[in-house]
Amino acid sequence: MTPVLTLNALASAMFASAAMAVRNFVRLSGRAWTIVSNRLVAKQLHDFTDYELADIGLTRNDLRDAFSAPLSVDVSRQLAHTAAARSLDIARNYALGIRGDIAAPPVRGRSE
Repeated sequence: MTPVLTLNALASAMFASAAMAVRNFVRLSGRAWTIVSNRLVAKQLHDFTDYELADIGLTRNDLRDAFSAPLSVDVSRQLAHTAAARSLDIARNYALGIRGDIAAPPVRGRSE
């Protein structure tokens, strides 16, 4: 190879490396922004009543556990997973005819 081709190859390798570094930075910055914004939105769940939380399949303890996680954890994903798992448990118990304390509390103003 001639020295000119070697310099061109080196320059293109450096450009590719810099482009990859920029791409990784943008990806990680976007992920950090998503985690922070999801955490801010999920923080509004603290204003919900226990009845409203139960309606979406969460408890105060679920919120406390989720927000005690490190800042690198996406709280909204963790809460969504918790609510989905609780929903599956309730559906399974209902199908089996098991009544337990995991059922949502009755809604105020509604007689059963």
